Amino acid sequence: AIEQAIAAGADSLLLLEDDCNFRKDFDARMPAINAALRASDWSLFYGGWHLHGVEPPRAERDRPIVEVSPEQPIWLAHCVAVRGPALKALPAWLRLVLSRPDGHPDGGRMDVDGAYSWLRRLNPQFKTYIATPDIAYQRSSRTDISQLSWRDRTPVIRELLAVGRKPNTADLGLDVAGVATDARGFISVDDQLRSTSAAGVWALGDCNGRGAFTHTPYND
Repeated sequence: AIEQAIAAGADSLLLLEDDCNFRKDFDARMPAINAALRASDWSLFYGGWHLHGVEPPRAERDRPIVEVSPEQPIWLAHCVAVRGPALKALPAWLRLVLSRPDGHPDGGRMDVDGAYSWLRRLNPQFKTYIATPDIAYQRSSRTDISQLSWRDRTPVIRELLAVGRKPNTADLGLDVAGVATDARGFISVDDQLRSTSAAGVWALGDCNGRGAFTHTPYND
C-alpha cells in the first residue's frame, strides 16, 4: 500500500493502526501542530509515542511539536506520518528488515516501531518530531502478534470468562501506595494507562479492567 501511494504521487502519508484513537482535544490542537510542521523540515512525525526512559524537556512541553534525536528510540507506531525521502526509503527498508533473521546486528525482524527507530538512527538527516503531549493513543484490542488460548479463540466462552475474571491485586499493597481501585479490584487508569490517583504508576493488562483477556497485556 505504501508503494502504491508513492507510485500515485504521494509525498507524505499518515499511517494509522486500527487500534488508534484520537485525544478529545485533537481538533483544537491540530491547527497549531500543522502550522509548526509546515514551518519545520520534518521527515517523520509521531502523533502517539513513548520515549523509553526520557520525557521531552520541560521547557518544551508547551510547544505543539518537539524534535527527537535520531538516536532516541520511539516506542509505538499507531499514528506516524512520513514524508519525502524518508517515505521513499521506507518500503525497501521494511523489506530488508523482514528478510533478515531475528537479532541481526544491522536490524533483523522486529516490530514496526523498532524498524522506524532503526531507519531514523541510520539516517540522521530524517528529522523526527513528536506531538507534545500526544494526540493519539492505542486502545486495548485483539492481538495479532501472540498465540491465543482456545478459551480466548472461542466465541461466547471468551466473553463469559472475561465477565467473571477478577484482577489479582488484593495483596499488592496498592492502598499503601495510594493507587485507587474500583469495587472489583481493577486499578483506575487514564487513556495512557496511568493511575488516576498515584503519580508514576502505570497499570498494564487485565488489572486495569479495560479488557479481561489473556492477550490484553501483550497489546498494552
